This record gives sequence, C-alpha cells and structure tokens, in this order.
Amino acid sequence: MCPPAGNFIGVIVQILILLGAVGLFLFGMKTMSEALQKLSGHRLRNMLTTMAGSPVRGIVASTAITALVQSSSAVTVMIVSFVNAGMLHLTQAIAMVMGANIGTTVTAWLVVLFGISFDIDLAAVPLIAFAAPLLLLRSERLRNLGNTLIGLALMLLAIHILRDAVTHFSTLSSFENYITLLRGHGHWSPLLFVLAGAAMTAVLQSSSATTALAIILCSTGVIPFKCAMALILGDNVGTTLTANIAATMTNTDGKRAALSHLLFNLVGVLWALPLLAVLARGIASLVAAFGGVSPLLNGSPSQAVALALFHTLFNVVNTLLLAGFIPQAAHALDRLIPGDRHAKRTSPLEGSALVSTSEMGLYQARENLALCMKRGGELTARVKTYFGEVNADNAQELFLLVRQRSDEEQTAYKQLEQQLARLTQQELSQEGRLLVQAMNQLLTQLRAATWLSVTAAQVIRRKKERNIWFTQPMREDLGVYFSIIQEAYFITHNNLTSDREGLPQREDRRIRMQAFLEEFSVSLEEKYLNPDDEQETHYQAAVIFAELTSCIGRLAMCVLKIAEGTAQLEQDHQ
Repeated sequence: MCPPAGNFIGVIVQILILLGAVGLFLFGMKTMSEALQKLSGHRLRNMLTTMAGSPVRGIVASTAITALVQSSSAVTVMIVSFVNAGMLHLTQAIAMVMGANIGTTVTAWLVVLFGISFDIDLAAVPLIAFAAPLLLLRSERLRNLGNTLIGLALMLLAIHILRDAVTHFSTLSSFENYITLLRGHGHWSPLLFVLAGAAMTAVLQSSSATTALAIILCSTGVIPFKCAMALILGDNVGTTLTANIAATMTNTDGKRAALSHLLFNLVGVLWALPLLAVLARGIASLVAAFGGVSPLLNGSPSQAVALALFHTLFNVVNTLLLAGFIPQAAHALDRLIPGDRHAKRTSPLEGSALVSTSEMGLYQARENLALCMKRGGELTARVKTYFGEVNADNAQELFLLVRQRSDEEQTAYKQLEQQLARLTQQELSQEGRLLVQAMNQLLTQLRAATWLSVTAAQVIRRKKERNIWFTQPMREDLGVYFSIIQEAYFITHNNLTSDREGLPQREDRRIRMQAFLEEFSVSLEEKYLNPDDEQETHYQAAVIFAELTSCIGRLAMCVLKIAEGTAQLEQDHQ
C-alpha cells in the first residue's frame, strides 16, 4: 500500500528541513572560518611561513591553521597547490596533511561543548543579538568578531534543527528499518557505517558536518556508540575527495600530495576498524576515569564528548604512528604515480591558484608572486649566459629558451592576475584589499622587467648576427649591471619568503645598490660617449653597446624598484 499523502508530504518536509539544517551548518562554518581568517590575518600568515620547516613544524603549523580556518579540505587543497608550484617538498606536504587531520577535530569539540552540552535556544539567538550590533561599528576587527560569533550561532541553530529532524526521523519505520539493515550484518556492520560516513562526507564536502551528524545520531539514541565511531572513521576517508579532485589540475607531485592524504587516512581506518571494539572500551574507560557515564550505554550523556575524544585521539595516534615513515611514504608515492617530479609545466603557476579565499588566498598569491620573482631572476641569468655564449648553435638554442621562458612567464602573470581578481571579489579586510592592490602594482612592474629582459636578448641577438665584438672593459661593465640585477631579484624573492628580521639589512643593501647604480650609469655614459684616444671602440659596437646598456640599466633600476615595493609590502602588512 502507498503511504497516505499527508505522511508522504510530512516526510518530504522533514527531508527538506534536514538538508536545510546541513546547509545552514555549512554556511555558518564558512562564515565563521572567513571571519576568523580576517580576524587573525597576521598570526595566520606567520604560521604559514613556518610550514616549510621540519616535519614536526609542518604538523604543528597545519594543525593550528586548520583549527583556525575550520576546514581541512581548504588547507589540504592549499598544500597540494603549494607542492604543485614547487613551494613545498612532498615530504613536507605529507607532514602537513597529517596536521590538517588533527586540526579539523576542533569542530567536533565546538559541536559538543556548545551544541550538545548547553541549551542551544538559550545561547544561539542571544549570541546573534550580541554580535549583530558589532557589524555596524567602524572597527573592522569588531566587525570580524561579529561575523565570527554569527557564524558560530548559525552552526548552533543548525545543530538544534538537526537534532529535532533526526529525532523525528528516528520514529519513522522506514528510517528504523534502514538503520537496522546497517546494524544487522554482524562484523560487517562497522564497515558499512565507514562506507556510509565516507559517502556522506564526499557529498557534503565537509567532514565537520558528517562528524556533527554522527554525534547527533548517537546522542539521540538513533545509532550505538561504535557505529558512530565507524561513521567518523568514514568521514576521514571521504574528506580526501576534495583535494584529489583539485589535484587533477596539478602536476605529478601535486597528485602525489593529494594521494598521500587518502592513503594516510585509509591506513588509519585499516588499523582502527578491526580494533573498533577495543578502542570503544578504551574511550569508555577514559570517560569513566573522569567520572562520566560509559558511552557504551545507549542514551548515555557522555557519548558526544566520547566521540569528540575518539575523533581527536584517533588522528593524533595515527599521526604518531605514521610520522616516522614520511620518507618511505614519499618513495612509495613516487612508485604509485611515476613521472618526473620536476616535469615541465605549461606555466609555473598551473594549478596553483586553487585556493583563492580570504587570508589563505592572500598568502598563496604572495607565494606565487615570490615564485614569479625567482623565475624572473632565472630569466635574466639566461640572458647573461646567452650574452657570453660564443658557439652559434648553442647561442641560438639559448635565445629560443629565453623566448620560451618569457612566454611561460606571461602565462604565469595572467594566472596570478586572475587569482588576484578573484580575491578582489571576496569580502577581504581593508588590509587584505591593500595587499592585493600592492601585489597588482608589483605584477605590473614585473611584466615590465620581463619585457626588458627579452628586449636585451634581442639586442644581443643583433650583436651576434652582425659579428660585433665588445671590448673587455665593455663586457666587464655589462657584468656589473647583470650582477646588480641578480642581487636585486634575490632581494625581492627573500623579501616575500624569508624572515622579516632580515628585512632592514636587505633594504639597506638595496638602497646602496640603487645609489651605486645611478653613479655607475652616469660614469658609463661619460666613459663611452666621450672616449679617450686609447679606446678603440668601433662605431657599430658603440651603438649596440649603448642600446644594450640602456636596456640593461633600465632593467636593473626596474628590479630595484620591485625590491623596494616588496620591502614596503612586507612592512605595511606584517
């Protein structure tokens, strides 16, 4: 028999309420995450700069960042994109993925401490009442605090709606039959719940939402404690889908980093699933030791806390067990995804603009800009090598490499420009907007420097085609220009990537170099425009030399201006 129309409509309404509650939870978490990033932008960037250290530092940094931004998927995608761009080694990425798994467990504690342990109706709405006036204030910091509190309040309201919806569904015979079906397969039941948790997380794209659902299902008596533990194990696997989808846009190493996330969590499930009963008893003993009621009893008030504790301990223990095998894991990933780790890409930033929201995107854009600075120095080094090459065939090959690298850089600049444009569409802080503006200005100057490098290569090509030779003093003077350019590029890259304590010394070095360059250019002009009788400068060589020194001199001054801009950027936004 078909169910009565009224019952059918009621079920549809409850399903819509359930989906709406999940959407509200995700929106609240997103709101809180973005506000927290803007609220703690300096500290976030400082933590991000420690990422490329030792594995321990990487684990600690990514744990803290994930706890702050409340999204292991966002952090993992960022890690994958940094590996793709060459900013991180694969071993560093694996360590940071482990830390991201630990950091994401903070959400479960928020759900337990604020959504389960307290009366949500008495907390969420007054929290919005307190936070709403903060949004009207002129202080950006207070407005971000207001958005953080509103995001938390929306999450709490979503949990309240979810609990009511789950309680209603638990009374439906069809829902009971489904749960009974999952529980009625003996030793296979935990595996079914693991698969269900993985599927739910893959669909929702949020392990935090699945963990919250597992806690609510257990605390309302719908599923037993061990089944909820299995759901949490499953969401650890399902959350890896986002990074692996993003990795399809990256190079070989980016794919390896994303796969490491999946394999790390799979290994955890493989050792934890057979020991689920033992782990459940261990968690119950810990809860009982602190005076709580055993979570193994259905309806126990300590089940929510016990699940949050399990979620945290599982990821911490899994990290401790596997952290010592990071080099072996990297070697295994090389075999699983064969290919040249440094394989050439169409663009140096291809696939690296995967994260473009709030402080995460600002940091990544800055790192991409630093990569472009480094490659600009490499382009100039190629031009210098081309200038000194005497073999015609080798020289032609070097010229083509300069042109090819220039084309790659232009593609990279376009991608970075697009990433900055996407950032301007986000609700950035005032500091963030100024940072994007400064990076756009530096990008414009970098385009000019690249154009000057290619122009210099073209002048050198005309020199070689006409078999014009420079005197030894000429070559030495050009070498001075190239040395200044290389040093200036080195300063620009270090300003964006190195510790800020060395910034004053680098800025003093830049100022001295700029003063020297101005004096050197004047003396060079006097030297070759007014030659003495001892010089034997051929007319055509003098013309080519003048054109080349003008181009190289402007390039040196341009790069020094970029160095000045990067120093100002760091001083203004540290």
